[in-house]
Amino acid sequence: MLPGGRYPGDGTHATWTRVAPTLADVWARFNAADKLEEDSLYAALDSLTSFQIFEPNGSKPMNLLDVAKGVAVINLSGYDTKSRISWSR
Repeated sequence: MLPGGRYPGDGTHATWTRVAPTLADVWARFNAADKLEEDSLYAALDSLTSFQIFEPNGSKPMNLLDVAKGVAVINLSGYDTKSRISWSR
């Protein structure tokens, strides 16, 4: 696993407060490998980093817990389907 060596420490929970590795970090580590084969993984990582699809600064993106903070989910499965709002077009 490429990003595994990014964090020294003793397990996953110890890393939650640290900035996550970005795709650019993974690409740099991948390129630093001794034996680098230009295979489909190489091509995919090269394309994704070249097009700059993902944020290169690991401190800018929000984690999923922050995105979902304040969101309420209501289970309407027990109600009549006519009373539900349909979001499909």
